[in-house]
Parts: sequence; C-alpha cells; structure tokens
Amino acid sequence: MRDLSILIPARNEMFLARTIEDILANIEADTEVIAVFDVDWADPPIPQHERVHIIYNPKPIGQRAATNVACRLSKAKYVMKLDAHCAFDKGFDRKMLEAFKETGDNVTMAPTMRNLWAFDWKCMKCGKKWYQGPTPTKCQETNFRGTGEQCDSDKFARKIMWIGKEKPQSNSYCFDATPHFQYFNEYTRRPEYIKGFEKNSLTETMSLQGSCWMLTRDKYWELNICDEAFGSWGSQGIEVACKTWLSGGKVLVNHNTWYAHMFRTQGGDFGFPYPISSKDQEKAKSFARNLFFNNSWPQQIHPLSWLVEKFWPVKGWTEEDFTKLKENKFEFKTSTTTTVNTAEIEPELVESEPAKELPTTITALEIAGVQPVNEESNIKPPEIKPETDGIKRGRPKKAFKDVTIIGNGWVGKSIHRLFPDAYVYDPPQGGKQRANQGEIAFICVPTPSISEDKLDISIVEECVAWCECPLIIIRSTVNPGTCDYLSQKYNKRIIMQPEYIGETVQYPPFDETNTPFIIIGGNPEDRRVLINLYSKVYNANVKIRQVTAYEAEVIKLTENRAITFKVAQCQELYDACEKAGIDYYTIRDAVYGDDPRFNLWWTSVSPDKQGFDSNCIPKDVYAWCAWAESCGLEPKITRALLAKNNEWIR
Repeated sequence: MRDLSILIPARNEMFLARTIEDILANIEADTEVIAVFDVDWADPPIPQHERVHIIYNPKPIGQRAATNVACRLSKAKYVMKLDAHCAFDKGFDRKMLEAFKETGDNVTMAPTMRNLWAFDWKCMKCGKKWYQGPTPTKCQETNFRGTGEQCDSDKFARKIMWIGKEKPQSNSYCFDATPHFQYFNEYTRRPEYIKGFEKNSLTETMSLQGSCWMLTRDKYWELNICDEAFGSWGSQGIEVACKTWLSGGKVLVNHNTWYAHMFRTQGGDFGFPYPISSKDQEKAKSFARNLFFNNSWPQQIHPLSWLVEKFWPVKGWTEEDFTKLKENKFEFKTSTTTTVNTAEIEPELVESEPAKELPTTITALEIAGVQPVNEESNIKPPEIKPETDGIKRGRPKKAFKDVTIIGNGWVGKSIHRLFPDAYVYDPPQGGKQRANQGEIAFICVPTPSISEDKLDISIVEECVAWCECPLIIIRSTVNPGTCDYLSQKYNKRIIMQPEYIGETVQYPPFDETNTPFIIIGGNPEDRRVLINLYSKVYNANVKIRQVTAYEAEVIKLTENRAITFKVAQCQELYDACEKAGIDYYTIRDAVYGDDPRFNLWWTSVSPDKQGFDSNCIPKDVYAWCAWAESCGLEPKITRALLAKNNEWIR
C-alpha cells in the first residue's frame, strides 16, 4: 500500500504536466499521482512514469465526479485532492504524513497556501514583461523606445517562472452566512490560533480553499467528501470542512510545508477550466444551505451553530444571523446575482499573520535571479522555539559537518557557498584523515585533456581511491563510463553530478543557485541521499532530473557540444552578414530574439575573437567525439565543426 495518492481532476489544463513534474521532483514518501482527463487530453503531454496513472473520460463528468473516479483507483492510506496548476515545497508529502502521525486520522489537513507565479508575458518587439493573465491583444508598454507612444506589437510569449511566492501565505478560511468562501485573516490574531502555531505549527481553520486538502481514503468515502449532488464544482471547501467538523473531526492547516496555487479570475483563456454559470454555483450553495444550515446531514454530531460559535466572531455573520441559526430559524438573504467563486479570488498580502520560516535557505525568487520585494510585516510573529525552528534562509543554522569538498577551484568554491560549514580538502589545505570523516564527499578536481580526444581522470581516480566517505559525488567532467568503472574497481558508491556554473553574467562562477536545474546520475537510493541533502539549501522550484551515472556523463559533454554548434552557427552568420554588408545583430535579434523557439544565449560574436576557446568547451567536445566513436558512430559533422573552430581560433 502506498502512503499517499494525489488526485488531480483536470480539464483544459495547460500546466498539468508541469504540476505533475513538480510533484515528482518534491515527493519524499511513497506517493503516486492519479490524474483524470475530463474530455481534454493534456497539452503538453504527461511523460510516462511509474508513479503517475492517467484516466481518460471521453465525456465530461465534472470535477467532483472526476476526483471520485481517481480515488476509486487509489489503494493508498491517504488521498490528497489537488488542482492541476500547483507547485510544492520539498518533501511536502512527508511533512503532511508526519503531521497526521501527531494528530491522528480524524482530520482533514491542508498545507499553507502560497500564490503561484506561473509565468510572465513578454512582448517580442520591445521586450516588455508583465504578470500572468489572459493571452494579450496589445502590449502594455506605453513609452515605446522613449517616443511616448504605445508599442504596437501583437506578438507575445509566455516566460515560465513557476515560483511559489513567499507572500501572501494563506492559513485561515471561513464562509459567510450566504454561504460564500472567505479568507479569515482576522482569526490569525486570536490566542487559540497563535497557541496552535507555537505548539506544533498546526492551526485550526473553519473552512478550506478547495485547491488542496488531504485526509485518509477511508474518511473520504465514509464522509462522501465529494458528493456529486453538489454539482460539478463549487462550495467544495465548505463541503469538505463542514463534513469534517460536524462529524467530530478537525480541519487543520500545516505551517510546516506549503503548496502554491495559480489563481485564474481574469477570464478568456485565463479563467476557469470547467464551464462556469451562476446557476451551477447557486445550486451548490443551495445544496450546502439545506444540508448544513438546516442540520440535514445524517452523519453530523454537531449543529452548524456549534461550528460558527467555535470560531465566533466570523466574517460575514451578524449577531442576528447567529441567533437565528442557533434557533434553527435562519433565513437566507436573496441573491439576484452570483459572482465568481470567491475561493478562486487571489488572496492579498496580510501583514498580521505569523509566518514560520520553512526549512529552505534560498528563496524561490533568489533561485530565479529576481530580487524579492521588501514586504516585511510591522507586526512580529510569535516567537518560535529553537528546537522547532527549522533551518533559516541565508546561512544554514545547522552546521553541515558531514559534507567534505575535495578540490577548491570554481566548482569547489560554489559548493562551499551552498554548505559553508563543509570541510574543504585542497592540498596544502586540509588533511585526508579529517576529510574522510564526512558522510558525503564532493570531488571537484581538474580533468584536463590528455590528447584532443581524452580527458585525464587520474586526479579523480586518485581521490576516489583514498576517499572513505560513504557516498562520493563526482562534479568533475569525466569520460562517459568513468563513474561505473571507478565504482566497480574500488567498490565505492558514486554519483555523477555535472556542474553548470559557467563563465557568464547569468551563470556566474561560484553560484550554483543560478542554475535552475540539477542532473543527478547514479543508483536511485544514492540519488535520494543527495536530494535530501540539497533539500536543505534549495527550494521546490529547482528542477532535478534523475538519470544513470553514464547518462549524466554523456549529458554534460552533449551540453557543451550543443553550445559549440550555436556558437558556430552565429560565427558563420556573422561572416555572411559582413560579406553582404548588412548588420549581423539585426538578423540575429529577429531570428534568436523575436522567435520564442530560440533565445540569445551564445549569440554574441567578436570580430577579433572568433570561435569557441574556453577552458572547458573544446576539450569536452573532443571527448564527446571520442565517446561517439567508441560506440561505432563517425561524428563527421562535429569533427568538421572542430576543424573549422581551429581555423577561427588561430
């Protein structure tokens, strides 16, 4: 039996694949994903994965029914209903399961909710960027190139950000007397809320926002938690919360972890994926009124007035409303119009709510290379005890004395920035006896060319031979097959993790956090050890690709080969433009800058410094050719490119 099934009902969801990818990158428990395509197939498609199951409905059945279909397939102890446009904290599933061990299973729980910054729009003419929304029909630049006129472009591209914004963070919800969903930030100032927060970072909430919640699979069916009589969707947070509270359970928010939800309330192609009508929403509200306000639900042991009184005063309730509810004489206010589901209204920043620091040391904004806006609250949160404080952002609170770094060049220094308390061995600095006390060792030593076609791995092998750390991470670029060879020869556990720190402004030396992806090659159990270590210094928005060690070695060489091809393209284009008497950068910007399928990386050409002649790229491409030839392929195109590069760099 798996620990957790994540149930995702989806219709016309452009970010379903990205959501599943984010889940797989951040789970740390025995968790699976069950996604239901309600008529529409995913675009882009969902890659095959042993933990991902897909159900296709040829005819639409609605969000609640689709969630029920997914739950019927589950055999896990717990289920989590999730919207198809969300991102997650590292280890969110493990942290939720740990909380259930503390609270027991008569609970419905949600993580802290952040807002998901999924993408920006970019004008392909002037470069203006603005926050996510419907597909634009005009550019938002009103001072095009200093003319005071609006840019007239009609070509725009999405720039994917995928960042769980640190503020606001939503942890308290209620519903008014209509009933409408409401954010209940007033409750976060109350003593009972603060007490729960200080005790174990679990706080009670009257209601829920319907995008993410978790309970046992048995409770899901026992409470009929997605009653299709409510309709396709609407009032789901109210239904889930009322059924949990009124049957004797609790509804809690877990501040130890978070998810980020993308809000779509601007209409067009940035609106609700399911058909929305005032009639359907009113049907859901009417059903909720009859079921809960009239105390008609057979499984309740408390009247609704008990729940309102527990959280009193409640936003949107008057004393008169409450009195009539207790007397069972409640009269609903007639509503002539039904507005957009308030559960889908993006929460605003609230400065009074205590916010526990989550265990990351680098924020999502920092990883994306964006300077965060200063939004510090004037109201201090409750003091958090050191033993429950986790690891703060910035320099880790915990000393990572179990990490050894062998080699202190660019790569070694960059790792040292991630783990400032690691032990560095770089003769004459340090000693082998102390270095061998580490649990994980990063080998970051040079691998120069022996000849045009071979990398010298002798220093790497020497380090592997004497290193006694249980797990060795090779960060040096090596010939494909090196890690498997060394692992077998010395009976050592070895992972290959290519480095991409680069020599550019965007990817400066010594700062690995500017690279938004990590390649980890090795055995699955060893990869998990390294991922757990990185969870202390990265957050959920770094993409981790897990492969074999051999694949990781080939990936590194192939990346540098791809760079050389682009440099050569642009060098040849530059020469052609010079012959034709036209401006290279005009042509370059139109091809690589305006077309969203390309980008401007590696397109600068210097007339007096042609070709590619950096510290790493030529030797790695020669090594790639040697590898291809060892596989029986004659890499004629790459060899010709290298020959042309020799002419350029002479």
